Amino acid sequence: MKKALLIAAAILMFAGSLNAAPASAYIGVYGDIDHTVCTLSPPQYAPFHAYIMVLPSMRGMQAAEFALLLPGTIIQSGAVKNADITVELGSLSAGISVAFGSCHTDWTILYDLTLIALATVPGSIGIGPDPTVPILAVASCEQGYPLESVIFHQPLNVYQGCTIGVQSSTWGAIKNLF
Repeated sequence: MKKALLIAAAILMFAGSLNAAPASAYIGVYGDIDHTVCTLSPPQYAPFHAYIMVLPSMRGMQAAEFALLLPGTIIQSGAVKNADITVELGSLSAGISVAFGSCHTDWTILYDLTLIALATVPGSIGIGPDPTVPILAVASCEQGYPLESVIFHQPLNVYQGCTIGVQSSTWGAIKNLF
């Protein structure tokens, strides 16, 4: 009986560590809400969706600061913000700061974008820092909401294959992304 309890406790501890949030926050642009589609080839002049998403660090996310980077052949025709965004300062293309009404601790869609491709040439939809802030940043859920840098995880490529992000990290940190 004692042995069975110890095994059960070990399994629960291991399972909990598999779902642990990463040490750093990640932001990316994806072609689906499951953050798995990294390339699209939409018909020219037809609207398509892209999603700006953040995986918060283990400290959570209360706000984010970033800018949307579009190639010259793609225009934004609409954007639906996360319903929990309570403050929105700036614009997506010029740099924006958003704040949430609650702390977010898992993958979070910031915006559902409607985009239109004006030409079928390769390009990437990315995220960069808000020009008023020198880094990609989120405010954590810790007291005082301190800013922490965010790692740009994934662009959404159009008319070309996926880009695989490479950075120095441990295998454990990479596994924690998923």
